[in-house]
Amino acid sequence: MAASVFLLLVFIFIRRRIETSRRNQVRLEVKIAERTKEIRLQKTKIEEQKRLLEQEKHKVEVINLKKVVSVNHSFRDEFTK
Repeated sequence: MAASVFLLLVFIFIRRRIETSRRNQVRLEVKIAERTKEIRLQKTKIEEQKRLLEQEKHKVEVINLKKVVSVNHSFRDEFTK
């Protein structure tokens, strides 16, 4: 009889440990899913910022190129007078 009670207590103890582990696993999976969602949103924002920066960089490059061309024309005009 004492062996049966001992086995029952061991069974209950193991069962509770398993349930606790499963609950913790579910909590961690939920946290991981939430964090993954946050990271994906951040990635999307960063990619959009990168795209906008590249557009601005292109605009600046075009402006600088126009300035260089303008200066070159000015020098050329000065020397051809």
